[in-house]
Amino acid sequence: MTSVNGTRPKLSLRTMDVSDKKLRRAFTRQVRKVWRRLREEYGRVLRTGSASAIHDLRVATRRLQTLVDLAALSKPSKPAARLRKRLKSLRHTLGMRRDLDMILGKLRDRAANTASARRRRILRAVIRQMTPEVKQITRKMYRATTKAGLKKLRRMTDKALGGRGFKAPSLEVLDSAIRQAEQRWLAAINTAKLRKEAAAYHDVRIKTKTLRYMFETVSRLVELPGAESTIEWLKTIQDELGEWHDEIELTRRVTALLSEDADYQANDAATALIKSLRDRAQANTHFVSEVVMSLRDSWVRRKAATSPSMDSARQ
Repeated sequence: MTSVNGTRPKLSLRTMDVSDKKLRRAFTRQVRKVWRRLREEYGRVLRTGSASAIHDLRVATRRLQTLVDLAALSKPSKPAARLRKRLKSLRHTLGMRRDLDMILGKLRDRAANTASARRRRILRAVIRQMTPEVKQITRKMYRATTKAGLKKLRRMTDKALGGRGFKAPSLEVLDSAIRQAEQRWLAAINTAKLRKEAAAYHDVRIKTKTLRYMFETVSRLVELPGAESTIEWLKTIQDELGEWHDEIELTRRVTALLSEDADYQANDAATALIKSLRDRAQANTHFVSEVVMSLRDSWVRRKAATSPSMDSARQ
């Protein structure tokens, strides 16, 4: 894992000279671009079911959802709410398969790299135990993806992000969207600092991802100085928290499987493996705790250094 560093861009969208017509065109172009990517990755998931296709489709659903959130800030609508729910549901099902792929990948790597023959046999046994679940989740993923329906998603997107009565987000809405995402992120950090538990750290991870995608989307609609460095900084945090989450999930799943198997309950090698996984997860949790504890102060210092006038206005 890497350490957190980065800067907050100078930002004042309300003062930009961008016409509503130009902003609407930019928003429409972005919707079309994201939709094309979603369509491509949707087809690739159904054709291959590969980990990369699943990842890319999940990214596409999140980017489209961010556009939906921006549109909803301009004018809340039932079509937007329905589309958001459908995208979130599809991403959740894809995420179940993604988590299993991640766990099995890590187990295979550790089985290949361990010097202990006993540990290698245990890891391979765990992999065999999880394989039927992969097939089950894969069938569920295909059913959910097919049920979502590309044509249906297209119609829902057209209703939510176009057509009669649609109102593209204004500069004021874009500015408000970034501020709201930032405030929710900071609130999650405050909660994590108080609770110091896995669920709170996970929430910081989700809010970091939301803030990153909001910066990314807005920067593609209007010129946003410093956005690139901020997006990269948030992505670094997201990756750090993501790696921690993967280790926690791996430890939980393997521990549960071995603890439920009577043959492994008194097995020294299995006990040592569980301890090794827990020690690694604990070390990652300690690192993530330090990262989360430092985020708010780091963010405030960088905002004060790069944009003191905006900080004063917010206070």
